[in-house]
Amino acid sequence: MQAEYTLDVEDHVAFARFHAHHSPAFRRTSRSLQLGLPVVLTLIGWWTFLEPSEPFLLAVWMFLMVGILFFFPTVLRHMHIDSLRKMIREGKTETPLGRYQLVLEEDGLHYVTEASEGYLRWATMGEVVKTGGYAYIYCNASSAIVIPEDTFKSKVAFDDFVAQATQYQQRSAEEVHGHPRET
Repeated sequence: MQAEYTLDVEDHVAFARFHAHHSPAFRRTSRSLQLGLPVVLTLIGWWTFLEPSEPFLLAVWMFLMVGILFFFPTVLRHMHIDSLRKMIREGKTETPLGRYQLVLEEDGLHYVTEASEGYLRWATMGEVVKTGGYAYIYCNASSAIVIPEDTFKSKVAFDDFVAQATQYQQRSAEEVHGHPRET
């Protein structure tokens, strides 16, 4: 089974959003910053504005810290996505962008892009995830092959492709690990 399609920056942004939302490490870091930053800044404000003559400044400072507490995750996500867009566009090559050809085989995935060609064995790959108009075949913990649903002739064709990839990946995991990988 094979697929041919073209990826653009927004396809990679969709993966980054998905991964950031589902990655335990990214969520822990975001939560730590969301809670830790206001606490540290509140303590600094408390110490700085502790004078009885400045209760208004302390109140303003506390209001700003509460704002950080609630809005920081959104700002962090936007900064992450903006950085990703800039990194992709400023690169000397547009390796992650352009035409892709994927061929699913029982032992692995053969891929051809404008910049490279290779073969990835299912036993070395992570889970296959289908969500919100995309499928992601994880190559490792933080990167995946992005497959847009709208490049297939029908939803059924896309679902069949993803089901076949999932079946190959799970069969390989059972052979290697004795059980399917948890998704």
